[in-house]
Amino acid sequence: SDYGRTHIRLYDVSDPTQLVLIGTRDLQGTYREARRIDSNAHFVSVTNVNTFSLLEPLYRWRQEYSGLNDTEYILMATEIATKQTDIFARKLLKEMAMNDLDCSNMARISMMETGSHTGDADELDSSYSDGILNGYAQVTTLDMQHEVSVTSDINGTENNLSVHASGIFLRTYSVEVYASQSTLVLFGTGYRWDFTSSSQTTYLCTFRLQDGTATPTAVGAVPGDLLDQFSIDHKGDYLRVASTESSTWGYFNHTDGDGNIFQRWRQETNNRITVLRFPDQSAESGEKNNTVLEEVGYIDGLGEPGERIFAVRYVGNLAYVVTFLQTDPFYTIDMSDAQNPKMVGELKISGFSNYLHPVDNESILAVGQEARDGRAVGLQVSMFNVSDPRNASLQARYTVEEDDDNWSSSEAQFEHKAFRYLARQQMLILPARISGEDTFDGFLIFDVNKTHIEPNFNITHTRSYQGCNYNAYLQARSIVINEQVTTFKGHTIKNHNLTTRDLIWDADLDKNLTKEDCVWYL
Repeated sequence: SDYGRTHIRLYDVSDPTQLVLIGTRDLQGTYREARRIDSNAHFVSVTNVNTFSLLEPLYRWRQEYSGLNDTEYILMATEIATKQTDIFARKLLKEMAMNDLDCSNMARISMMETGSHTGDADELDSSYSDGILNGYAQVTTLDMQHEVSVTSDINGTENNLSVHASGIFLRTYSVEVYASQSTLVLFGTGYRWDFTSSSQTTYLCTFRLQDGTATPTAVGAVPGDLLDQFSIDHKGDYLRVASTESSTWGYFNHTDGDGNIFQRWRQETNNRITVLRFPDQSAESGEKNNTVLEEVGYIDGLGEPGERIFAVRYVGNLAYVVTFLQTDPFYTIDMSDAQNPKMVGELKISGFSNYLHPVDNESILAVGQEARDGRAVGLQVSMFNVSDPRNASLQARYTVEEDDDNWSSSEAQFEHKAFRYLARQQMLILPARISGEDTFDGFLIFDVNKTHIEPNFNITHTRSYQGCNYNAYLQARSIVINEQVTTFKGHTIKNHNLTTRDLIWDADLDKNLTKEDCVWYL
């Protein structure tokens, strides 16, 4: 495995003038994401599992297998594998123990079997190679209101935060996170490869969040790959999962009208929502050991040929899905019948949306790109009226720029934490960057209601050392307290009054920078 570490620090912020460190905990593995639900913080860390040392001695081309027939090779490789497996398992257990994890909190490897194939090696889906030991994910839960107690980990390092840890081996190298109030889902995409093509499957591992613990409960799979965490929704006994299924991609022979044969790139797609049911693991059901998410319904065929899902949002029994290739179909899906989801509305407009934000039950605020002939031309903000699911309409749109000499985008297109909508003030705070003749880097403030989107004012974030790169870069974020907005971006922090637009204070992280502090680039 790799040897990344995740460091948890708990601070007392009751005195806003001073942060007080009250607890620490160090974990094996690289930090991936975290979710706070009530007083519990759930941290997800991931470790790659290095199976090379286990598998490399078994490769058929090794010198010691030269001259052996298949039967002789199998006998010799089996003997070596038996020894290697014991060494590998002991090392794996040692590293798991470094995180205070015992086997009782570890999902069984057999739990990863979904029953979707017969067991033949050729049918196994995985990420780049067969197997279910491509990665290891751990969910560490900390009750932030629990009294801090002093403990010591296996290395003797003082860690005074008491945590609960559970883990699961992954069929994929990467993992993303979705969480509801009672369920956490880890998901990642695996691929089936041959010499010319590939197909995708997304694997899901669910954890039950209860009494300050995260317990592995079920696994499942859906065809295709997921856009982000908003592709998943937990409602009652069901998970709803939106995915884009690419037909086995690769090159295929195509014959033109003159009989010439040439290769074309395969681009067919199928956008779908799959409904999975959680297994009934109660004692009364008689299926306590059932750990498979069962597919009970789906809808597919969303979008035109070649289009992919660009945005998804679930609101109650409705799902809103945006696909794109040339135009922006905005679909409304009725999910009230888990076994029979239905498309009830379709709106075709130019451009596309990347992030959908429910303002209320009747309005969706969206951020994306305007487009012409399938080409993105500029950052846009849109307001959709969804009061009638069968007849969604575009009520307002503002395009930041459509100049061919400029390019504009926003971090909020791909990171929802950069998006800030103020319902009471009816304002949108959006990080943006414009490149080209009209360069801008900062935040755009909009006045937004159900029928109008208008610019209010801009906040410019510039760097005094343009072209200097170092590790003090701030992700684009905004915080609003008492009618004052604090914006963070790049190497600067600024605080403005939202009403008067006046700058109250700012901080330049480059202020005392010297050339020796920089990594320069052009």
